[in-house]
Amino acid sequence: MLTLIRHDPTLSRASIARQTTLSPASVSGIVDHLIREGFVREEAAAATGAVGRRPVRLVFNPAARVTLGIAIDVRDVTAGLVDLGGEMRATQHAVVAPEAGPAAIVDAVTQVARRALRGVASRDVLGVGVAVPGLVRWPDGAILFSPNLGWRDVPIRAMLEERLGRPVLVDNEVRALALAEHSYGAARGARTVVVIDAAYGRVCEKSAGTGEQRSERPRSQDFSQTLPRTASGGPLSSTARCTAASTGLREKSATTSSSPTAPCAAAATGGAWRR
Repeated sequence: MLTLIRHDPTLSRASIARQTTLSPASVSGIVDHLIREGFVREEAAAATGAVGRRPVRLVFNPAARVTLGIAIDVRDVTAGLVDLGGEMRATQHAVVAPEAGPAAIVDAVTQVARRALRGVASRDVLGVGVAVPGLVRWPDGAILFSPNLGWRDVPIRAMLEERLGRPVLVDNEVRALALAEHSYGAARGARTVVVIDAAYGRVCEKSAGTGEQRSERPRSQDFSQTLPRTASGGPLSSTARCTAASTGLREKSATTSSSPTAPCAAAATGGAWRR
């Protein structure tokens, strides 16, 4: 229902009932819950000249909740606070040494995450999404192997949850980018999406959509001067990676979380790519 409201700001309770075939009482119960949680507000529709009382339209509120997207890379870590409309509200960045191990990276992530979350109420944060280079085991979020970072069998999700005190979801950075583009970006609605990220060490190919396939292969030519790029051709910034990580969090929350707010946030998120 939140998806309907987000995509059509002219909807009223009655029109939602007609579209979904739910009873008016069921629609009102769900809408009342969304209003209490701050995801939706009611506004009087514009006058049309028609006879009778103007309908009250339901308006999506993207500022109701935020997620924290974290991008871990070879040279730096970045944290971005993203609202339900995909807008970046705050970013924090830290440079890390190329030889930094898991403990040092977790320390750096903790620092930028806490700075990004400063002043944000705990109840307003749905969780933390982390995008990392390498093979990630789902659902425990362990990095099985990252040739870029030189890591093997690192329980990064458990380490970050202990330090941040919040739910954390971890996924491969290119898969997070593919999810963002497929769900909310230039490839929205496509059956299959392939994202190729050429940067450090390996060329990674991920596809999202029907019949998803994954593959990773060793680099066969020199991509050392090639920067990751968005589907529109622009350079892929750390901010974009953070937003993609946040999108991956919301996508997986929609199918794995029992929290009533996490699926709402997943449905509500839009515009996940920002350059």
